[in-house]
Amino acid sequence: MIYQPVLQWGPSAAGGGNFWTVASWFADGSGGPAFHSPLRRVNAGSVLVGEITLTGQTATRFNYRCRFQGIPFTTLPIQNVNELRWCIETLEAYNLVLCSNYPATPSTSFREIEILTGTTHPVLNWTPTVLVADCGQNVKVVSNANPGGQVNIFY
Repeated sequence: MIYQPVLQWGPSAAGGGNFWTVASWFADGSGGPAFHSPLRRVNAGSVLVGEITLTGQTATRFNYRCRFQGIPFTTLPIQNVNELRWCIETLEAYNLVLCSNYPATPSTSFREIEILTGTTHPVLNWTPTVLVADCGQNVKVVSNANPGGQVNIFY
């Protein structure tokens, strides 16, 4: 399962184009269904705060809410799922023909990263992984601090 607030450039199964949009997504990574909130257009340079919040649980099942703070209609709740235990900052790019198909900026920065387990900030140790580097894609972990971490993705 993948549950994530998504900043998107270009088209996807949800729509989009040559502009930035945000939405919350839930996908069954085993080829099952995918669900998303409506795409909401955002401006380059906007500060975005994506969050996933535990909203309830039983002994072994969990309820969550994913959204972008302050952006209407980006909330996507899920219920009765396995516990979410894996955190990733990612850039997913599909159907790029030229390096210039990336947005006209050298990088995307994930800043002020904060992860809470209850009221505790766990120790973070981001591990860069680059699966495609044909356009010079790379990742720099600027800070593993929690709160206040930063990961930059270059393209």
